[in-house]
Amino acid sequence: MRILFATGNLGKLQEAVKVLPNADIQLLETDTVEPQERSLGEISKYKVRTAAENSETDSGLVMADDTGLFVDELDGFPGTVSSLFEDRVGSEKLLELIKDNRSASFRCSVDLRGEPGYQHHANGDKHRRHG
Repeated sequence: MRILFATGNLGKLQEAVKVLPNADIQLLETDTVEPQERSLGEISKYKVRTAAENSETDSGLVMADDTGLFVDELDGFPGTVSSLFEDRVGSEKLLELIKDNRSASFRCSVDLRGEPGYQHHANGDKHRRHG
């Protein structure tokens, strides 16, 4: 099965290849705009829809995802803006903001889109306490 992964993160592409060894996962180079939404699911659904609409392919499935770090003590912050926070402020500053409770969840939302009318959505998370 061919899956075109709309991502600018080659690490995510490599991970998808490991997790889905029987699939033919290829990078889909297309412009995707990441909306500032409160939900990873809303973001991944938007990204897969726009990637499928903007790409010039009509074969295979298109996949897009969004991930985030949700810190319990910070009421889920940085959440959907984790990458932006990391780029602009850094993880050291995030650790300074956390006083007592270092538990957090890393969450991911993935969407697949194929033939007209076919779309599948999945969520996952990993909860952990650090320090």
